[in-house]
Amino acid sequence: MGIHRVQCDRLLGSPFILESLKRLINHLETTSPRDFNGRFFREVSSARIDPDLRNQVTDCLYNLVRWRRLLDHAAGIDESTLPELSGRKGSADPALWQTRLQTYLDGGWAELVDDASIPPDVRVSLPAPLFDRLAGRWGHDRAMELGLIFNEWAPLYLRVNPLKANREDVLAVLKKRGLDAQPAGPALAIRTLNDRFPIHRLPLYIDGVVEVQDESTQIVAESIDCRPNQRVLDYCAGAGGKSLAIAHRLKRTATPPSTTFDGPCPLVLHDVREESLHKAHARLSRAGVEDFECITPDRLSHPQQAKRMRRSFDWVICDVPCSNTGTLRKHPEYRWLFAESELGGLVKTQREIVERAVEFVKPTTGRLVYSTCAITEEENEQQIEYFTRQLGLDVCGASVACDGQGGVAMPDDDECGDGEQRGEGVRNVDGDGPIVSFSGGVTHLPVSRGRDGFFFCVMRTRDR
Repeated sequence: MGIHRVQCDRLLGSPFILESLKRLINHLETTSPRDFNGRFFREVSSARIDPDLRNQVTDCLYNLVRWRRLLDHAAGIDESTLPELSGRKGSADPALWQTRLQTYLDGGWAELVDDASIPPDVRVSLPAPLFDRLAGRWGHDRAMELGLIFNEWAPLYLRVNPLKANREDVLAVLKKRGLDAQPAGPALAIRTLNDRFPIHRLPLYIDGVVEVQDESTQIVAESIDCRPNQRVLDYCAGAGGKSLAIAHRLKRTATPPSTTFDGPCPLVLHDVREESLHKAHARLSRAGVEDFECITPDRLSHPQQAKRMRRSFDWVICDVPCSNTGTLRKHPEYRWLFAESELGGLVKTQREIVERAVEFVKPTTGRLVYSTCAITEEENEQQIEYFTRQLGLDVCGASVACDGQGGVAMPDDDECGDGEQRGEGVRNVDGDGPIVSFSGGVTHLPVSRGRDGFFFCVMRTRDR
């Protein structure tokens, strides 16, 4: 975490980093923090500075956000004097952030991570309520480990598009380009630690041969056992990541001698954010996927459309909005947004989404996949208990891929409960494998130099 003295002087003397820091932190703490990543990359990538300095600026600004609490401790900044901004402690005061910048570049603060006299939440730079929640669920040592993982740089994961290439050929191309690329757990996944490599400029990316996609998303996609002539509704599609990962399995079979397809579209993407659907459409088109449809809430709620689509999907995917507590490594700003008081609102929103989405699942044979990138019980296991109790859903079998360690068996379809029984599993917090809860859901905790944290569960409807 230390930086060479020449680099320190260069960064401190750079008007760009000071001005960027001022604008980004002001944006983070006073306007719309959830767009911090997008604003950050637009700010840095558009700067006319040499690549070496750009990488140093990237490291510096992200680490200032990640390590803010420990930097404050090292600089003697009293947290109790900081103003409350949007329900969290912070300050957009440029002078205060310049003090943090100087402290960060001096480098001595990094040794404080191992100082047992400092509160553990400060040592890993997490808000105390979030650290206490992690420690209460996973134990103190695992909470410390997770805190340190959240302060790492995340590796870059790619997913190979099987419509255009295979993993072995893509690995060969990447290695020729100088990337340390290796196959990851899911069948189409590639991991590289060259996180600064401009993958978006490669012909492989431009031509839709590979997509940037975390291993967590690919693991969830592998649990969706969709097949030709089945239909999938990606209800919270966002930019279409999970749809991209399963689209190649959904080919419709034409009836000879006809060469045209009959019947409804096999892959439907829905989201409340129309701009996200535009991005999803562009991504699927670039990947060579043709047989899909993007649909907005107003169209989906139209009486004729709703009647036509009701109970017609073999798979409905609900990747719901969440606290993002599994992705704090990629989104360091989210740790400062975490608030216990807001969890109740998120839980309510998640339930409302699933309550609407379940109406589109085929009775008995249809499946609903619930997923989050959170690692809180309220958003995960407790939600599954609610869905089985209140919505007539039962937990079903799923094969869980995990870093080449094999699968963890969940209940077979004929072992699905009647709403009172729960899928049996083993709660194991040692190692990097999945944790199958007694609700039947599957949690993957973040892994050092590996995947993000996430949760998913496959359910089916009872006879209706």
